Amino acid sequence: MFKYLLLLSSSLMIMTNAALAPDINTINLAFDNYFYVSLIVSLPALSVAICSHFVPLLQFKFGEKKTLSLGLIFYLIAGTSGLWLTSLKFILVSRIILGIGLAIIMVVVNSLVGDSIQPSEKKVFLSQQSLFINVSSCLSVILSGFLSLYHWRLPFIIYIFTLPILLINLKIGRDAQHIQKKNAFVYSSGPKKNMLVYYFYGFFGMMIYYMAIVFLPTIIGKDLGYPSYITGFAMAILAFISAIFGKMLSYINQKVSANALICLIFILFSLGQISIAFLHNEIGVMGLILFFGIGFGWLFPTLIGEIHVHAQKSSLSRVTAVFMSCYFLGQFMTPFLTKVFISDNIFHLFFITGIISFIVPLSNTITTYLYIKNKPNKNYKHG
Repeated sequence: MFKYLLLLSSSLMIMTNAALAPDINTINLAFDNYFYVSLIVSLPALSVAICSHFVPLLQFKFGEKKTLSLGLIFYLIAGTSGLWLTSLKFILVSRIILGIGLAIIMVVVNSLVGDSIQPSEKKVFLSQQSLFINVSSCLSVILSGFLSLYHWRLPFIIYIFTLPILLINLKIGRDAQHIQKKNAFVYSSGPKKNMLVYYFYGFFGMMIYYMAIVFLPTIIGKDLGYPSYITGFAMAILAFISAIFGKMLSYINQKVSANALICLIFILFSLGQISIAFLHNEIGVMGLILFFGIGFGWLFPTLIGEIHVHAQKSSLSRVTAVFMSCYFLGQFMTPFLTKVFISDNIFHLFFITGIISFIVPLSNTITTYLYIKNKPNKNYKHG
């Protein structure tokens, strides 16, 4: 049962924005300030990027069970606050608090995964985690699109799903046994350079994924002329593909090494970007959805799995915090980078980032050769 608590808590990661993504245009009709309304989906990522570093201190002081409960309470109250808040500024403040809650949840959950799940079971668990995350995203997008047809406030009710997770944690949650307790801000000795590689892949992978998510409504709605509900349907299909291929990850890991899989993920991202860069039509959109759906289904579980392999258990909480910070910083940077580097033709940006994404596997091979040891840390075994 404890395993399902971790899986359900993980499902909140993408739900943070998926619950409101189809509702943004409707919210903008109520407040008529698109820039500030767009911050509704980007501010939580900024909170995660900043606050993740402080979560190990909370784990040290209160333990994982109480810390996770605190994060779930923040997430529940801040997430549902859009049901009654009338000021856009207060809603933005609530999104910052929501991000703080998400930072606590994701750092604690992934620390507990590394601490509690046996190495032989970890790859299966991570594939299940990917399934839960992406199914949650798929259902949230569909439900949000339906509720937003009636009122812009109604999609905020999706966050009430956090309540049963909180109650389950209060009932069966537990503290970690092997995570460092003496100094939450100091790394134990270990392969630090290895972690930098995964931090970069998390940052860059999340950045280009959200670049596709940001521009997908524009391409489908403005360039191809389809109604907004088609955009929601397309995003749901992308999440569904991620869920299916994420569930297959435990089988794929038996056939393909983690480093080869990382190369494949970014090649898939590259193919998706180049397909939409050259084919400005429905086929290009389908290519983007297919390749990004597969790649994103593998991205998070593969990277967090490698961190669990190469990090020492004593410093796992701190390493996880830094990874989550980099991962969500990539999401937060996306709208700002796209606004700076793109003017009229978004397809040029997709072409450039597609080429960069194709180069990333080469850098992965080089950094693997230079930094990653032939066998994992003695505290871990490959599952």
